[in-house]
Amino acid sequence: CVLTAGETLSCFNVSDGNERWQAAIPELPVWARFVADVLIVGTATTAIGVAPEDGRILWQRSFGSSAGDTAAANLSFRATAERLCCLSTASGLWSLFPETGEVAWGYHPPRGALQARWHCSSDRLVVQQLAPDLWDVIDPRDGTLLAEGAGPVKPWRDDPVLLSFDRLLASVDDLSAPQILDVKQGTVVPFGDTPLAIASKLSDRSHGDAALVAVIDSDRLARFDPVSGSKLWSCRAGVERLFQPQSAICQDSERLYAVTAGVMRCHALDDGRMLWEQYVGPRGDWSVERAGPWLVAFRQTSADRGTIVLCDPASGEFVERLNSDGRTNSVRFHSEADQAIVVTDTRLIGFRPAAANND
Repeated sequence: CVLTAGETLSCFNVSDGNERWQAAIPELPVWARFVADVLIVGTATTAIGVAPEDGRILWQRSFGSSAGDTAAANLSFRATAERLCCLSTASGLWSLFPETGEVAWGYHPPRGALQARWHCSSDRLVVQQLAPDLWDVIDPRDGTLLAEGAGPVKPWRDDPVLLSFDRLLASVDDLSAPQILDVKQGTVVPFGDTPLAIASKLSDRSHGDAALVAVIDSDRLARFDPVSGSKLWSCRAGVERLFQPQSAICQDSERLYAVTAGVMRCHALDDGRMLWEQYVGPRGDWSVERAGPWLVAFRQTSADRGTIVLCDPASGEFVERLNSDGRTNSVRFHSEADQAIVVTDTRLIGFRPAAANND
């Protein structure tokens, strides 16, 4: 387990919490992930490769709009199974070999400004540029331009998400419905029925397994066919509006989970019927996510004490309830085999909950 605190990386044993090593990095990290067995740490200007066994800095590579200029790099990072991809809104897109930091290829549009939201997978990269207003589909293996599409005139609000092999969903704040990008043809595909798009803005969404679930007006859940955009079902999210829709819902291959007003509900993904509901705690900004065999609900901020609840996703029954002392401003949850790791702004907690039903 590797944590960042300021400009210091700290590695801890998952089994007992003992510290293994510390390493200093030149700037505050904005992104970290293991790529091809190397710990990659990204800052606003630099990508850094770290040896996970002892914290040695293997390589560093800085990016800027010109030689020696990293002030305006504004980097964002994504990863495929074998490559690290770095995008600078000021100067371009690069693919790196994670073991050495060497550049495999670079992409620099001759005109326009790259935007901060983009899609990265082993099959393609999709980036947006403004003035001219285009989106480009790039081969992640060699940087070849595969397709190019027109618009929109404003930035994507979130990273485009995969609906099917050749289609992505991209959201723009001023549009009443999301755009469906046909990345093979370089075209925008109409989404849904016109009355629905005018009546309700699809404000936030979840996705997975070719299922598009949207939160409409913060209080209704609806599933749409990702190809045609037709509505398959809709239901109320709970007794109150979702506090933060993007973090208050999650899904797996069979079920959709939503938490509002301290109550978590589970709906069947195929038809929207409610399967169970469970009280998890007081009203607040609850988040929910699947982690290993568990369903985890936690309050992102708490003035008195933080609460983390682990449930069986099939039944909603409590597996574990953990209360942390003192004010909590952030909670992160990780699963490792049969062990759970909770990271708050002041504590690292490891424990072994009871086994959950994996069905």
